[in-house]
Amino acid sequence: MTDLNTQILIEIRDQLRAHAGRLDRLETSNREMQLRIATEVVEVAKSVRELRDAVLEDRDLRAKVEDHESRLRRLEG
Repeated sequence: MTDLNTQILIEIRDQLRAHAGRLDRLETSNREMQLRIATEVVEVAKSVRELRDAVLEDRDLRAKVEDHESRLRRLEG
């Protein structure tokens, strides 16, 4: 092999190593991002459940209030 061929092969090797290092960092970053997204999805689901429970409780309270108002009207009437 000539010195030029050797130098080109060394440069190719060094570039491949650099790319492999960046790929490893991207994979790590991707895993971290997926974990953050999964955590946020869990929090959103929790918030949706809490909102659902609040809406259902409000609906129950409204029905009770309407029932009480209806009874009061009958008693007053």
